[in-house]
Amino acid sequence: MPIVEAAWRFLRPLYGRRDLRGAWPLVHPTLRLCWVQWWLSANRAAIEDQGLDVEEVAHALTEREPEHWLWTHFQRVLTRDLATAFPIDVEVAGIGAAARPMGVDLELLYVHAQVPPSGVWEDGAEAEVLPLLMQLVGDEWQVMNLGYEAVPIPGWPPQLWISPSQ
Repeated sequence: MPIVEAAWRFLRPLYGRRDLRGAWPLVHPTLRLCWVQWWLSANRAAIEDQGLDVEEVAHALTEREPEHWLWTHFQRVLTRDLATAFPIDVEVAGIGAAARPMGVDLELLYVHAQVPPSGVWEDGAEAEVLPLLMQLVGDEWQVMNLGYEAVPIPGWPPQLWISPSQ
């Protein structure tokens, strides 16, 4: 399935090698912006103290192939925090074959922390999973969100999930 193949092309560099640059082209521009805004919000004072405009830095870091000198710092923090918040070992993880439609060209996958010994997930069995929201853009599946089942909303700060009160 193309959607599962795209998910693995994203997960392997991100989790296997901590290489955000290798996964970045598969990240939907909305999620790219949200992740960058999240990092910039936490570091805004330090960035502005260097005479940088956070909007310009956000634009530079969200490019498909970013060249901004702050990329190294952004990548280090984001990969560390994702690995801590949503730990997945790509050598033993598995993705359920059934995608779950969430909207037009928007589907949810569940990345299982470990494939069951039988190789088949049983109905009703509990398992640790990582939600991976995928968006079809043209003929390419892109990651719309990781760890949450909602479309993220850019902003200062961005919303990566929907709080229970919304």
